[in-house]
Amino acid sequence: MPALAKMETSKEVQDFMRTTGWAYFGKKKFETLPEMEIASIYKHVTKDYPPTFITDGNTASFEEQGKALASTLQNKGIPVDTLFFDKNISGELAHEFQFKMNTPAGEEAFNQVLKFLNENK
Repeated sequence: MPALAKMETSKEVQDFMRTTGWAYFGKKKFETLPEMEIASIYKHVTKDYPPTFITDGNTASFEEQGKALASTLQNKGIPVDTLFFDKNISGELAHEFQFKMNTPAGEEAFNQVLKFLNENK
């Protein structure tokens, strides 16, 4: 299994990552392609990277990658705001939870995005 797919623990997300990578790069074993260097956001974080807002659900999502990116940005002095939810407190929130505007988490995400945008005009 490609290392990119191993980043996630759920089988569904692993399968999605493998299939998407294969489709995007046109090779089943895409991880050793030079294009992968370009696709990695971590290799492009410089002091000029813009302020960033990162959020994700906590189920079948990219929460750990979001937290890792936030850490990378913070370590480079980039302003970053995050919004993550503890499953024990908020329950399960899937990827793209923020589009469910009739939920407390969706409403909180919307308000945090507005706050972030107003602070980073």
